[in-house]
Amino acid sequence: MVLLALGWGAAIISIFSPAIGCISIISGLSLIKKHRKFAGCTLVLITLILVYIGLSGFSDGFIAGIQKK
Repeated sequence: MVLLALGWGAAIISIFSPAIGCISIISGLSLIKKHRKFAGCTLVLITLILVYIGLSGFSDGFIAGIQKK
């Protein structure tokens, strides 16, 4: 359960800092090893999507939009 919570937390943070996504991917792979395949595969897939969004400049646009007011 701890790996799942840590993985999802890291996945959400990976939108702003894609390097944190590695923690989430490792957590997902550990879940797969512990025979929780659906939870692990879902976590890894969503993390890869969020890391891609983070690498595409989402955080820069988000911060600029907040600072504009």
